[in-house]
Amino acid sequence: MSKKPLILGIESSCDETAASLITENEEGFPVVLSNIVSSQVEVHKEFGGVVPELAARSHIEKIDWIVKKAIDESGRKIEEIDGSSLPARPSSALSSPATYRLRPSSATRLFTPTSCNATPETRHSS
Repeated sequence: MSKKPLILGIESSCDETAASLITENEEGFPVVLSNIVSSQVEVHKEFGGVVPELAARSHIEKIDWIVKKAIDESGRKIEEIDGSSLPARPSSALSSPATYRLRPSSATRLFTPTSCNATPETRHSS
């Protein structure tokens, strides 16, 4: 029986910050071990829409806690993570502070290789 990869996925677009750990079962199908999402709906509700400065600040404040909680809830240890997946470029300016704060720190040092994935919005932009 071969070891199944354990991947940490990070998302920090618009008004949600999320982290998830996934692996695969014996048949090769994905298995979600944890999925932690922090929504900012209440933060922006009084303004009638997303306020970029508030969203960016919230991503930065919560990203470390969300990643730690995802790892804890997965039942796995940080040393077991084989790779990570982050947005290649933020789908909006809101996600860049959290994504780029994480990228040079733990994601690229602890979780190599790191895969950067384009979102539909960034796939077609230059």
